[in-house]
Amino acid sequence: MDYLQIDESPVKVLDPEVKGKAAQGYLWFYSAPGGYVFLEFHQSRGRDGPRERLRGFRGTYADDGYELYDALRKEQPHRLKRIGCTSHAGASSIKPCSNPASEASVVYRADASTLSLERETQGLRSPRAAPRADSKKPPPSGWP
Repeated sequence: MDYLQIDESPVKVLDPEVKGKAAQGYLWFYSAPGGYVFLEFHQSRGRDGPRERLRGFRGTYADDGYELYDALRKEQPHRLKRIGCTSHAGASSIKPCSNPASEASVVYRADASTLSLERETQGLRSPRAAPRADSKKPPPSGWP
């Protein structure tokens, strides 16, 4: 396997050491497109969890632009290649945009049209598409 999509999401968890409220934790998602999604819980958004998970991985990963992912790539530039996610590119590139003719606004417009196309085609699936993750196919060897 040489391509993964990685993301993390905050979750509230019950912790016996935290009295009266839920504690903050993070679910880390590792996905091979058309395949399985691996979920892993960590109490922090720090690099220890993904660093350990990517220890045996060699290839390219896509992420949402969180700076931790670039730090991981810099630790092992000979093994890890990082690419961004186009659905996050518009939101991050529009903030510094003050000139409507700038490259950032062009990227944002292209991204908006992509999102519009995704909405129009939602639910359609090509017969040539990769199998869904819920297929009976076993996970790939070396899966994180």
